[in-house]
Amino acid sequence: MYKCALQLNKAPSVTTQAPNPQWRQTPIWVFALGYFAIYAIYGGYVKAVSGGYLTDAPARLALLPGLTLGLLLILPAVIWRMRKRAAALGDGGRKSGLFSGPVLLSGVATAAIIGTTTFAYAFEGVSVLLALLLMRGGVLLLAPIVDRREARAISGQALAALCLSVLAVAVGVFGARDGALSLGAIANLGVYLAAYALRLTLMTRYAKTHAPGLRAQYFADEQVVSLGCLVLVTCALAFAPFSVGTDIRQGVALIFSASGPLLLLIGVFYGGVLTFGTLIYLDARENTFAIPVNRGASLLSGVAASAVLSLTFAEPWPTLGSYLGALLVLAALYVLSMSLRRAA
Repeated sequence: MYKCALQLNKAPSVTTQAPNPQWRQTPIWVFALGYFAIYAIYGGYVKAVSGGYLTDAPARLALLPGLTLGLLLILPAVIWRMRKRAAALGDGGRKSGLFSGPVLLSGVATAAIIGTTTFAYAFEGVSVLLALLLMRGGVLLLAPIVDRREARAISGQALAALCLSVLAVAVGVFGARDGALSLGAIANLGVYLAAYALRLTLMTRYAKTHAPGLRAQYFADEQVVSLGCLVLVTCALAFAPFSVGTDIRQGVALIFSASGPLLLLIGVFYGGVLTFGTLIYLDARENTFAIPVNRGASLLSGVAASAVLSLTFAEPWPTLGSYLGALLVLAALYVLSMSLRRAA
C-alpha cells in the first residue's frame, strides 16, 4: 500500500493535476482551529504543572509516565476511528502495513517528538513562547527542504507564507527575554528537529496523497507504533541507573498520588495536539503549505498560553516582538487562505 503511495507521490500528476473533490473539501482550517485551541491549553498546562503552580513541581522526566498513560487513555479511540474511516473509504486498503519499515521509523520519530515537545516546556528559565518559537522555526525551515528532496512543487503563495512565518519566528526569538538556553534544552531541540526531519520525509513519501483512506490508515499505523515505543521507553527508563530511573519511578508513584490526574491530563491534551497536528501534516498539498498552517496555529497558541499564564500565575507577559510575530503569522495564514479560495 505504502509503495503505491510512493509511486503516486513521485509522479508529476500529484502536484500538477487539479485536486479531486475529496481533497478540495479537506477542512484544513478546522484542523488548524482545533490545533490552536488544544495546543494553547496543553502548552500552558505543562508549564503550570512543571513550574509548580498546580502541584509540587515534579522532575522533568517524571512527566513521562503520566504523559504515556494519558495518551494510552485517548489515542486508541482516535486510532480506531481512523481505521474505520480508512476501511469505509477503501482507497487506503484494509492491510495496515503496521510493521513496514516506513511506518516503524515514522512511529519511532513520532514518539521522540512527543517526549521532546513535553520536555521543552519543562526546562527552567525557558518560556512557553520561546520553546514554541525555537521548535516551530526549525520545522518551518525543514518544509522546503523536504519538498525539494521529494520532488514536490512549491506554490508561490506557500513560499510567501513560509517566509512570513520564518520572519515571525525570528522576530519573536530576538525579542525574547529568556534567550539563554541550557545544554539540555539545546540537545532536546536537536532530537526534536532530527525526529521531525525523518517523520516529514517518510510522511511525504508514503502518505501525502489525494487518497484520504490511505492517509487515515497511515495515521492509525504510525500512532500504534509511537504508543508502543513510548511504553517501552518509559518502562526501560524506570530501571535505568542514577537520577533517570529515579525520576521515572517518581513519575509512576505520582500517578497514584493526588497529583496523578494532573499528570494524566498532560497526555490527554497532547493526544488532541497530536491528532490535529498530524491531520494538518497529512494534507495532500506540499509541506511548504501545510507546515506554516500547523506552525502558525501553534505560534498563536503560544501567545495565548503565555497571556493566560501571565494573568493567572503572574508569569512575565509576552514581549512586543512576540505580538509582532503573531501578526506576521496571521498575515501568513491569510496568504495561504487566498490560495485555498483560488483552488476552490
